[in-house]
Amino acid sequence: MKLKKTVLLLIFALTIAMIMPEGVSHSQSTAVEAATAAPALTSKKMTVFVGNGEKISLANSKIIKKTTWTVTGADKDCIKLSAKKKGSVKITGKTAGEATLKAKVIYMSGGKKKSKTLKCAVRVRYDIPATEYERAVWYGIADAGMSETDAAAEPITYKDFCAMAGRMIKLYKPSAIKGWNKLTKKAPDTVMKREAAFLAMHYLAEAVDLNIVNDHMHPYEDFDFCSNASWEDPVFSIDTPVKSNVDPFYEDRHMYSRIDNASFYFVIRRKSCITGFALMEPVDGDWRIKEDLTYKDAVEAVVRLYESDEEVAFAASEKILEKVLETPEAKEILKKADERREAILNTDNKIVKSDTFIQGKTYTGTAYYVSNNGDDDNDGLSEETPIKTIERLRWIELHEGDAVFFERGSVWDECEYLIFDDVERLTFSAYGEGPKPVLSGSLGNSSGADKWTLYYEGKDGRKIWKYHEKTPEVGVIVFDDGDAYAKRDTPYWDDKKYIDIENYRLGDEYDVKKHLENMCFFPALEYKEEPYDRMWMFSDGFVKKTCTSLYVTGNLYLRCDEGNPGELYKDIRMSTPHSFMQGMYDYGTCDNLCFAYSTQTVCGGATRERGAGEHLIFQNCEAKWMGGGVYYYGDEFPSINLMGGGFNMNGGFEQIINCYSHHCYQEGPTCESFEYLDGMLEDMHIEGNLTEYCVMGNMFTNWDQTWRDTHLFKNVSYRDNMVLFSGFENMYTVKPFFTEQGRSIEYMLGWLTTDSRAFGLMTATDGLNAYVGSFEVSDNLFAFSYGKLIEISTFTEKYSKVFDRNTYAQLPGFAWLSAYSEAEGTWHSRPRMIDPKAAIIDKMGDKKAKIIRF
Repeated sequence: MKLKKTVLLLIFALTIAMIMPEGVSHSQSTAVEAATAAPALTSKKMTVFVGNGEKISLANSKIIKKTTWTVTGADKDCIKLSAKKKGSVKITGKTAGEATLKAKVIYMSGGKKKSKTLKCAVRVRYDIPATEYERAVWYGIADAGMSETDAAAEPITYKDFCAMAGRMIKLYKPSAIKGWNKLTKKAPDTVMKREAAFLAMHYLAEAVDLNIVNDHMHPYEDFDFCSNASWEDPVFSIDTPVKSNVDPFYEDRHMYSRIDNASFYFVIRRKSCITGFALMEPVDGDWRIKEDLTYKDAVEAVVRLYESDEEVAFAASEKILEKVLETPEAKEILKKADERREAILNTDNKIVKSDTFIQGKTYTGTAYYVSNNGDDDNDGLSEETPIKTIERLRWIELHEGDAVFFERGSVWDECEYLIFDDVERLTFSAYGEGPKPVLSGSLGNSSGADKWTLYYEGKDGRKIWKYHEKTPEVGVIVFDDGDAYAKRDTPYWDDKKYIDIENYRLGDEYDVKKHLENMCFFPALEYKEEPYDRMWMFSDGFVKKTCTSLYVTGNLYLRCDEGNPGELYKDIRMSTPHSFMQGMYDYGTCDNLCFAYSTQTVCGGATRERGAGEHLIFQNCEAKWMGGGVYYYGDEFPSINLMGGGFNMNGGFEQIINCYSHHCYQEGPTCESFEYLDGMLEDMHIEGNLTEYCVMGNMFTNWDQTWRDTHLFKNVSYRDNMVLFSGFENMYTVKPFFTEQGRSIEYMLGWLTTDSRAFGLMTATDGLNAYVGSFEVSDNLFAFSYGKLIEISTFTEKYSKVFDRNTYAQLPGFAWLSAYSEAEGTWHSRPRMIDPKAAIIDKMGDKKAKIIRF
């Protein structure tokens, strides 16, 4: 498994010191083969954890002349060595075990041949455990000789707790172990109470720099913990000043000036990025602070802190997923998804001319044709005389019942606003053969060596490239149609400069040379004076007819250590704020189109300037690499608001049918309404779709904050959809921070934060989400979510038991359901349910559910 970067650096340094030849300076010999991809070989004192197929590397590979690799120890037969190069070796095998890996290195120094033998313990585990306790044993944090059952009944002493915490420190941040041992050297051999664990866990978090909450809700506000706790502790003092605010922008931050308050709120708001559980959890609302702390309690608290680090969690989650995808059940799910994907992407052209308008099937007016091979001097009235550009299309006066057909295989970059004032019954579709026509927000193909200039090259090998022209906001850079991608870095704009955000805090002034990580980019937008100083555009969207948006622009910097990206990749696409379909008019249809590379959402509904269109259809369409751009920076307190996703409906009588959404910042198909809109969310149908690699799968939400019985969901169906890999790693890894409402903007990988927007289906989020008439969620497949599989933010017996005959397949150890129940008074805690029967059948009421457990 991947090790924490700080651990890797330490290992590399130790290795270099061990094999450094005489007469070679440190600065001349710091080359590391596969430094970020493989654990390094070091002394026998440290155990290196690896998984099947991972490499062990030697630092200073430039001076290695020859290396002989051998394995010794009781479990040596479980480890096979392959790909034997002078600087690295691949570990493969079918079973787990622990052995000693030796590397005899022959190198030249001072004109003489010399040798050095390196050793390290290698613990290999190919099937990472699914439960927290088993993983703690696997990590080496918990005692392998104690069963989970025994651990639940065994009280733990201060001495044993501090030793356990020390093992976690050695694994995560070895440089901190000396200070921890000094702090805890007088830990007594007496049993800890549960209240003592709150203080101890805060001290442990401070020691390893995991001391900032990653859930910014305010749980259990009515619990007066501090007055009930004694705070008398033989090891951890409440008189020690708090090194860091638990929540630096929380309006009641003065509460955290004392270690007692800070410890309680930290422990219940720092959560595992795998399970979503807080470091400590109550049982039926009871914290049991005066009871003994069991060995299991301690193990769970420590391993949750360890797995609250995003990189640790992702490494573990990857291994769990690899194991799951090898099962027959998972292979059958993937086969069905492949079949649906191919069917959607290869749907035939079926819309034809008729005297009768049947939405999604016929058009009654004039047909216009647009092709990359066309000519804007053409009339566009036939496939033989197509026009060429979207700009030319806007000057055609379309009428009710007309249709526009785009040629398959064509791509229109910087495509924006297919809007025709007050024209109803418009159809946009495809003609010809080949892949769906692409309406793209990209600036075009940004490949080519001349388009990228080396801006900075560091001694450590980092290379930062500057794009040849200024760009607007960019949410993602996609290389060679998704073979690779670069993620947007998100420093905070304070009206004068950009500020780096580290571990939920404002830091130094942002500097791409210092802060930009490899395969990440930063658009340094030059914000103007009020009223546009924090928005990504100057105007409300477009100028009539020309539809030219007035975007904020700036230099774009991309870190690519491998070399000039314009030479490395043949196709480079940047997603920009171009919006395709905002504000469609009634009875509009989009069929067989691909929408790509926009920071916006493919929106068929409303704008603030007018109400939502009704009777809209998106069918047989694709949305890919959408969203992720910064929308604005809040000034009430430092906040960053990002946006964008797949297909979005805001009105009534709307359908999203047979569409494919993938790699979207927010969700795939969505029914979302806002306070400024009126009318019932009536007859909304999302059916036959496939959604993959979106942070959220699908979403139904009404953001009203006051009740309106004229603005509810009515007769809604969500049927026969497939949602896979929600919350999985995609391009939307951003620095953790706050939205305007005070929630964290997660790293957006789903496995990351406790309140991450990672779930198969979101039936409701904040606001009033009740329905009248029918609401059906049936015959769908929800599978493989890095986070909770289902999220119901507003759960009631009446309004949330709408699930029927769905199939649920979740990764072991992950939540099946996260639900808020007003009656239970747990609005801020968003409890997660691991037991599928309790979550799906009992809580959600899907009595005919098919549950697939791995």
